[in-house]
Amino acid sequence: MSKTKVMTLDKLKDQSKDVILTKEEYDAVVNSCFENGVSVAPGIDFGKDFGMFLRVCFTGESPDRLEKGAERLRKVLLNI
Repeated sequence: MSKTKVMTLDKLKDQSKDVILTKEEYDAVVNSCFENGVSVAPGIDFGKDFGMFLRVCFTGESPDRLEKGAERLRKVLLNI
């Protein structure tokens, strides 16, 4: 079973730490992001060396939308 490394965002929990997920768990996080209105791209889409990451694009967004998106992403990541 392959494992994927996902970095938690700083201050999401009392102590920021790396979380190791199986491929199925990683896919579930990606799907949960989409279901919660956060557009992400699996890191593997950007090359084989980036498969352990999740990409979030926020260019051109207003501060209000950034705040809403960050809150949605926080909720997803807290449920890992």
